[in-house]
Amino acid sequence: MRLNNELVKLYIWDTAGTERFRNHMCPSYFRHAEGALVVYDVGCQKSFEELNVWIKMIAQHSGSRLVKVIIGNKNDLPARAVNVQKAEEYAKSINCAYLETSAKTGMNVRQAFITLASLIIEKNAQQLNTIKENNVVLREKSKKQVQCCHR
Repeated sequence: MRLNNELVKLYIWDTAGTERFRNHMCPSYFRHAEGALVVYDVGCQKSFEELNVWIKMIAQHSGSRLVKVIIGNKNDLPARAVNVQKAEEYAKSINCAYLETSAKTGMNVRQAFITLASLIIEKNAQQLNTIKENNVVLREKSKKQVQCCHR
């Protein structure tokens, strides 16, 4: 995808939230990951409650370095089990962005990836600035020429 005239490559692992993937996720899945979209079904309270399990697993394998965006999916359906305010408060409490999507209609699906990529780029830029600010430039010691007054 293009973001601010730059090509951004996203490699996506879709576990579909199934138990078998959760039990077999290993550190190698997270080794080079910089972000995660953690998706739940807005029509299923259990799905929302299981966000904690996924968030803890991500933190266990990657610490706080991963950018996370909580996604409430299926917002095109009339029946809701989780209201928007509750989901937004949860996301804010764990320092995550929040977005609602509909995979069926395509609403906000692209925006979810744009949001994640933008947050990753922003975090990387902040880290780069911190590194630059904390850098000490070492220069080779200049050789002083000794002037001799006795010729």
